[in-house]
Amino acid sequence: MNFRKMKDGTVYGDDVPFQDFVRVAALAAFITALICLVISILTWLLVCETYREDCKRNEIVEIVNQLPVDEREDLTSYLGEELDDTTRRMPKIEPKSASAFFKQYSTPIWLTIIFIILTVASLATTWHYGAQKNGGYFYADLPYRGVKGTVMLLLLWISWPGMLISFFCMQKKRRKKQKLDQERAQTVEQAREMATQQLELAPAELAKLSSEEIDKVLEKVISQTLTRKIKEDNFDDFRKMRSRNNEHARSARADESRQHIERLQSAIKECAEKMQNYQRGIGREQARLRELEKQPDIRAVSDEQIAREWQELQTMRGVYGIVIGDHDILLKVRVCVPYEGVVYDFGDYYVVLDPDVDHDGFVTARATEVRSGRIQYSKTRQAIYRNGESVFCLSNPDLIHRYLRENNLIAATALVIDSLHYVNPGDRAAIPKCFRAIQDIEEINNPKMNTKTEERD
Repeated sequence: MNFRKMKDGTVYGDDVPFQDFVRVAALAAFITALICLVISILTWLLVCETYREDCKRNEIVEIVNQLPVDEREDLTSYLGEELDDTTRRMPKIEPKSASAFFKQYSTPIWLTIIFIILTVASLATTWHYGAQKNGGYFYADLPYRGVKGTVMLLLLWISWPGMLISFFCMQKKRRKKQKLDQERAQTVEQAREMATQQLELAPAELAKLSSEEIDKVLEKVISQTLTRKIKEDNFDDFRKMRSRNNEHARSARADESRQHIERLQSAIKECAEKMQNYQRGIGREQARLRELEKQPDIRAVSDEQIAREWQELQTMRGVYGIVIGDHDILLKVRVCVPYEGVVYDFGDYYVVLDPDVDHDGFVTARATEVRSGRIQYSKTRQAIYRNGESVFCLSNPDLIHRYLRENNLIAATALVIDSLHYVNPGDRAAIPKCFRAIQDIEEINNPKMNTKTEERD
């Protein structure tokens, strides 16, 4: 049997009812004793019958021995018996009564019966113990202490070798669990100290706050810690990139209007009856094109807006690096999510946002995992959202792409980052089973690479 869990050290789980346990042992012992009794009665009858046959044979032997030797030899040859070589007489058998037989062998018989009864009772209780254990516990982790636990241990004597191995395995896992609990307690205490400093609350007032309120404070601390890693000298590149993108967006919309005009004019030639409607469409698009062409140079009037966007980008949750391209932007995002007072490492992502429409009419919004915070060989992936192994499954991709087509970079980025940090309410309980807990808040800046297998119950 392979029971892997452990019961609480103070309150034992009643996974095997003691009354049923004793009832099975008593029933097995009673049935075995009854069978032994029936066998003993049959043995008694057999011994009695043998005693009677031996007595009859001795009577025949006595009669045969009174005959002359020649007749005695002929008769014994006919009966298939042999005469004694010395006395030339048929030997007698010493008959043994049932009382004498059982008196002679009473001690080994009773010891054998008792051993059989104890063995069957132990086998039955061992089978019942294994069948009724419903929590996947270690075999040596008995559900009772005191007198009841001692009784169960004695009744399970036939499984002591396996129970000894299970006991050593249980102690090893208990020590490991205690170490993990201590590390978790230290992390929770550090997190509460941080929350106390940020909120400027006394410990008694902090105890009144809910886990959600403490998690919000930790999110702010994480964001402030990571913001310091962004280089301020990237602002000029960011301003240029935003200006180029705005100009490109205006040019792209103008090209779309021109192409639409051409399509409408071709449609007018092909469908004369719909000429009036198409001409109205041409008028609307021409007006739109004139408005776009009349707009002043965006670079001359939007520096304030660009500076505001730059400030918002570098202070977004988890952003610790920004790389500017000709039309696109790459954000380095470290996803650290608080849950019930503990910060969990969701890994690092490169978020690429490119509002430039490609030849298929699509823009780019992609988040790729470059460092994993996942627990290797975890039994569940409930809180892990991926397309394949490294590409994050973004929520609301259509809305993100619409914002990018409209050159609304801040709204698109906020949606992507919120998606990276979001866990469905029904999946939040699985966070500790899927991601590694951050033991020290300073580890946010220097996270550990997940290179070894970790186990969780």
